[in-house]
Amino acid sequence: MVFWECGWFKELNETGNIYDCIVIGGGQSGLALGYYLNKTGIDYLIIDENQQPGGSWNHTWETLNLFSPSEHSSLPGWQMPKSADYFPDKYHVLNYLEQYEKRYKLNILRPCKAITVTKEKNIFKIQTQNELLKTHSLIMATGTWKNKFIPEEPASDLFEGILIHSGEYHSYTEFIDKKVLVIGGGNSGAQIAAELLKYTKVVWVTLHQPRFLPSEINGKDLFDYATSRYRESKTNLSPSTNNLGDIVQVDEVRSALQNKLYDIRRPMISFTRTGVIWPGGIEESFDAVIWCTGFKPDLSLTEQLGAMINNKVPVTGTKANLCNGLWMVGYGNWTGFASATLIGVGRTAKKTISEVKDYLLNRNIIKS
Repeated sequence: MVFWECGWFKELNETGNIYDCIVIGGGQSGLALGYYLNKTGIDYLIIDENQQPGGSWNHTWETLNLFSPSEHSSLPGWQMPKSADYFPDKYHVLNYLEQYEKRYKLNILRPCKAITVTKEKNIFKIQTQNELLKTHSLIMATGTWKNKFIPEEPASDLFEGILIHSGEYHSYTEFIDKKVLVIGGGNSGAQIAAELLKYTKVVWVTLHQPRFLPSEINGKDLFDYATSRYRESKTNLSPSTNNLGDIVQVDEVRSALQNKLYDIRRPMISFTRTGVIWPGGIEESFDAVIWCTGFKPDLSLTEQLGAMINNKVPVTGTKANLCNGLWMVGYGNWTGFASATLIGVGRTAKKTISEVKDYLLNRNIIKS
């Protein structure tokens, strides 16, 4: 892995260097793109605002585990080494991502935060905190972690207790002996509620009754199932009506279910200064609220490129429809099936780099 200091790099850029391709984002999507960029003659750079490798995994809670075993959670080219536990933990994943960078000697500059992105005469200009970078093609791989979604709820601004998003949750130790309201019916809500239940009183709010995968099913099986559904939809076959469920039973979730520890309720009708009001007018106090309501794509850097309509970037595959030379990778199914997962992003990364190479060849920026 190559770490370049911004001061040295600024001097290089002032000589008029224009990259063939720059990737913004050095998480799992950026690494998969780098793997395929290394196989081309493309002069590229990946910039990442984090201080160290690992992307969004640097910001997750301490006990987060993958839903799939290591052999089914790998980036292209190198299978993730087996972990001590069946489901790899946060630090196993972080180590894998760091070693992946080193293994393939990816050209990554960090910490380097993109402030604005503009385009002039087919050249993208990326203003960072220290310098101006230029490139003929640009791939956005900024993910979703910075764009936390919290729904608007009546009087939520009145609540005087701890109010955080799951993206800000780090450890159960902050909540010992505090009564906690966890809101959100997905995997993060199930896992955080299960962890906290060992230390304090927790109420878990979901829109509908949570649906759990059978205990023998893991994230790899879910990925295979979703892949088959995706292929059925692409071939115009009637998709299977079998619905496995949404939530993977990692150890803590399975334990909470088996021991009937979850206190699951439908949504409150309003917040108060000290808690919430349930349907029927019953008030209940809480010390903390944790929103486990997910994330939205971080598209802020595309605003000045004319690539957006109604706060979305229309794409064909991963290629932006309204801005030549721009690709979007790793944001979810709209930029490639399962592209926001370790196991899924390789497929869209490979196709994207093939398109980028063709784009550069057609403009005589690189030679075949």
